[in-house]
Amino acid sequence: MGLDSAELKQQAGKIAKEGTDLATDLKGFVAALEGLGNFSGDDEAGRTFYNGAEGKPGYHVQHDSALADALAVVTAYENIATRLQQMADNKDAAEWNIKISLPKVPE
Repeated sequence: MGLDSAELKQQAGKIAKEGTDLATDLKGFVAALEGLGNFSGDDEAGRTFYNGAEGKPGYHVQHDSALADALAVVTAYENIATRLQQMADNKDAAEWNIKISLPKVPE
C-alpha cells in the first residue's frame, strides 16, 4: 500500500474546510439562539426551564455543554487536518533523505 503525500494534503484541506464550515454554522446558530433574548421568562416555570430543578440541569447547562461538545468536534477537525498535513510533510522529508543518502554512481 502506498502513501501518497499529495492525497494526504488534499484530504487535510477538505477536513480543515469541514471544520471551518462547522464553526461558521455554530456561530450562526448560537447567534440566532442568543437573538431570541430571554425566551424562558422570569416566572417560576421559566427559571426552572433555564436553571433546572431536582438535580436535573436546565437549558443553560445543556446549552453550554452542547456548545462545548460541538466546539470539541471543530477542534478535532482542525487537529486531524494538521496531523494529516504533518504526515504528508514527514513522508516528503523521509523520501528526500533517502534520495540524498543513496550512493553516488561514479561517472
